[in-house]
Amino acid sequence: MYSAWRVPKDRLSALRSEDVEQYLTDRDWNRESVAGGETAVVYRYPSLADAEVVVPRRREFVDYAQRMADVVQMLAVVEERSDWEVLQDLAQPAFSIIGEVGRHLREEGVSRQQQVQGHVVSLRGETTILDGFEGTIIIKGPIAGGMARIQVTLSRRDYDQACNAHRDGRAVAVNGELHREPKLFHLSQPRDFKVLAEPENTAGML
Repeated sequence: MYSAWRVPKDRLSALRSEDVEQYLTDRDWNRESVAGGETAVVYRYPSLADAEVVVPRRREFVDYAQRMADVVQMLAVVEERSDWEVLQDLAQPAFSIIGEVGRHLREEGVSRQQQVQGHVVSLRGETTILDGFEGTIIIKGPIAGGMARIQVTLSRRDYDQACNAHRDGRAVAVNGELHREPKLFHLSQPRDFKVLAEPENTAGML
């Protein structure tokens, strides 16, 4: 449990248990058991043995905020994000975007061909002895009616273009296979990367 409040207690108390449970379900956490006669429910993350949370279902309990703090902290560890980022997602309905796209992907297979458009919000380029140059970017763009973050690994040439687009504030587009991950989306096998002169119509995107 938390030794100190890392985020405001009132923000934690305002979280709705049904929203938190939906968030966990959308990110492939498994519901294991119901504790205390429907007053709380246990979720575990299948790929991490120690990843377990207890979601309280009754706000009138004195430790409701504390339990929600534990959930936020564990999600921050699993998703490698800050407590504040997780809390913000839990407190607003935008997190359902990942779940909605995830359901589409499960219906159509593990991944699907997709064009992603948006602005580059993160850049990381590095050269290793074994793999040579690897440039990773994160694009923030529209998916399922909301904004999402998509991670893409590019060649040096495309990465240089992405750097220029980020500098100039221009949008980019790239095709590939879209995969859902716990904290963002990943676009594998990227191709046809380009910098857009003007925003293109995104009506046909997932």
